[in-house]
Formats: sequence, C-alpha cells, structure tokens
Amino acid sequence: KSLPEENLKCTVSTGSTLLNLAILGGRVRGGGIPTGIFVEIYGPEASGKTALLAEIAASTQNQGGEIKYLDVEGRLDKEYAKIYGMHITEEFIREIETIPQFFEAIKEWSPARNDVANAILADSLAALALEGELEQEDKMAAARRANKFSEGLRKVKAILSQSNRLLVCSNQVRETIENMGFGTKEKAPGGRAIAHYASLRIKVSPLSRGSKIEVERKYQGALHKKIIGIMSECAVTKSTVDDPYRKAVIPIIFGYGIDDVRGNLSFLKSEIGSYTVGGEEISKQLEKAIEVVERNNLQSQLKEDVIVLWEEIENLFKTERKPKER
Repeated sequence: KSLPEENLKCTVSTGSTLLNLAILGGRVRGGGIPTGIFVEIYGPEASGKTALLAEIAASTQNQGGEIKYLDVEGRLDKEYAKIYGMHITEEFIREIETIPQFFEAIKEWSPARNDVANAILADSLAALALEGELEQEDKMAAARRANKFSEGLRKVKAILSQSNRLLVCSNQVRETIENMGFGTKEKAPGGRAIAHYASLRIKVSPLSRGSKIEVERKYQGALHKKIIGIMSECAVTKSTVDDPYRKAVIPIIFGYGIDDVRGNLSFLKSEIGSYTVGGEEISKQLEKAIEVVERNNLQSQLKEDVIVLWEEIENLFKTERKPKER
C-alpha cells in the first residue's frame, strides 16, 4: 500500500538532491523521506551508511525537529557529527547494546513538537544483541534475535504511522554461502523482520568503477594527488512511498559530508554533456564548476535545474493507458 497522503506533510532531506528524488520525487516535488515510516539503510562497511544517517539527522534538526541518536557500538565521534551540522545535546545520544534497549528507547522518546519531523536514528542494527547473549554462547541467538525484531517492529510501526516521527537504521550486509550452489549472496542481519517492516530500504554500495574521488594539486612545480572522498550508489530496493528500484549516485567528501553540488553537476554533465547552471555552461572542469557555483551562490538554481531535468526524464516513462474494464 502507498503511504497515506496525510503522512506526507513532513519530509526530511538525505543531503542529496538526487537521492531525495529517487525516494519520493514521483509524489512530492524535490522528494525526500516522508515521516511516519521505518527506513533501513544497508550495505557493506565504509560505503556511506553513517554519512547518510548524519545528513538525515542534520536535516531534521535544521527543520526544527528533534533527534534521538541510538549509538549501538558506542563510536559516534562528536567532531564527526558536527561536520555534518548536527547539534549535540545531552539528550541527543543514547548508547545501547541490546534489542530490548533499542525498542525501549523508541517507545520512551517523546519530542516536544509533533508538527515537525522528528527522527530516531540507530547505527547499526547488526551490532544489537539479546539480553544475556553478550555473556554466554547462544546457538539459537539468530532465530531469537529475528523474533525479537519482528515483535518490536510490529509495535513501533503503529507508533510511527500515527506521528511525524521517522525511524532510520543502518545495517551491514554479510556474505552467505547458499547450499544450492548458486554462489555467494549478501544478507542483512536481523532475519526477515527488518526488511518486512521497513517501508523504505536503501542499499548503499561503492560504485563498481570510479568509487574514489581523487584530486590533483601542484606545489612548487610538483604534482600531488590525494583521494578526498568516495562515490556511493544508493539503490531503493523496497518502497511503499513511491516507485522502487530508482538509483542515485552520491559523492561523500571526507571532512565535509555529502557533496550535493558535486553530485548535481555530475548528473547534469552525464545527461546533457556539460556543467551548466540556468542553461549556461560554467566550466569545462568539475572542480572549477563547483567553485563557480559556490562563489556565486548558485546552489538553489543548480538544484532546481536537476529537479526539472529529473522530472522530464521520469515523465518519459509514465504509463498512459486506458482505464481497465472491470
């Protein structure tokens, strides 16, 4: 079923115009993540999952909403969080270790305002354990963990659907050897409950080609190169809020976060063959084009250009058929 229209009154940005569009661009202009749902962001390590969580947190706070960050592995770097624009308070972070603590924190949280988007974020579900599992070996732990997630998420979904709250969790993928001889497959921990109850699932992976962002600089006549970030592909593998299976490429710069300007310029270059803003080419080189956009405050115009072009491309695939005869 599609998300009820009344729950579309609040959306949260992912920090990427293209990913926003891939998620909800067909129903809400500019897209984004709608409130009232559970979102799973999964993929291999070092692919950009935590960066996405941080961007979503910062976007929520920027709109006047509150954040509860459930730090499962106790490794959230406060300086890293500030890079993304997150405002750290005493109530902001709660360190948890077990699945019961995870659901307890969600049920207990009560934001001051319900007319804006509020978000609970957890990084990562794969690290959550059962009570007692940390002290002793439990051969049935995987099955019991899946049952606990199923029981808890069923109740949480009802809470989210009646409010402007958003639950966004990261999850790692692990390789599993299938018994039927079809090779290695990836699987997200937590059983089928997480995928079943998620209204939106986004798989984040490094690009198969060109996954590193490398720049060149000259110093005293010598050329130096350095990798300054990564390119990640986000694929919407499940969606009950808009069309699934859309993809978006997001650049993530170390010490900066998601580079929406770089991503938008690269999209325009791939579609129309040049780095343009407002229909005018601004440079032949990407790094210089980024400088022009930021120096002249053209970010909003660039974003609008991307939205318009994305919508035009989407319209090419609209189904125009006569109504079915019943």
